[in-house]
Amino acid sequence: GMDTNRLLHELAEQFPLSLRPHARRVLVSGADSSLRRLCAAVIRADSHGVVESADDAVLMEQIRTALVDPVRGRFDVLLRDARTDPSAALALLACVRRLDKALPVVLLVKRPDDIFRRNAHRLGAVLLDAPVESKRLLTVVAGFGIPSAYRRRRAA
Repeated sequence: GMDTNRLLHELAEQFPLSLRPHARRVLVSGADSSLRRLCAAVIRADSHGVVESADDAVLMEQIRTALVDPVRGRFDVLLRDARTDPSAALALLACVRRLDKALPVVLLVKRPDDIFRRNAHRLGAVLLDAPVESKRLLTVVAGFGIPSAYRRRRAA
């Protein structure tokens, strides 16, 4: 039941991601705490590492720090809720790109217009239509390249 799940999550948190070959480090961002928590829970349940961020300034700092983190390495995916404030999401994405050109970014969207689509695409984001099924979310998250632990091992 629920307790077993919580226990598994706690165990998973204690094991380095490098021991879990498919694990990604995912940064989940957005102002809507219930959606953020839901996405984070779904992603954690699939054995990925998750860091949540409600604040964009903090988010930028987390990305900056991760770029030079010798242990955990950079994030593998940034998942951003862009439903309520798409222009803020694009502005954030532009800032993220100045720091990290290659970070895969997934934007959760609701009926985005063509201008938004074009700009998001130009900044290298993948769009996911909300509401999104858990399975689809996990497929997208797990679909991004080699996890950071592997990238680091290869580079070492």
